[in-house]
Amino acid sequence: TEPEAHPGDEGLYVASGVLNLRVLDGSRPNWFELRPGDGFYLPAGTPHEYHNAFGEPAVVYFGVAPRWLPDERA
Repeated sequence: TEPEAHPGDEGLYVASGVLNLRVLDGSRPNWFELRPGDGFYLPAGTPHEYHNAFGEPAVVYFGVAPRWLPDERA
């Protein structure tokens, strides 16, 4: 993918294949190789991109939480 970031936290789980994840924020190692059964958490606003360097499809489930806003009435 092209680099992207989300206003909410992102979590993902690799069901099959191999997914390479590049984190672009500079505060941790850049590249991660994720295999079936692996999960990964990206805090809100973390720029990242996905790569599939292998000839087989990777099946990945992910969810992005909506941006959290504190309740101003509290």
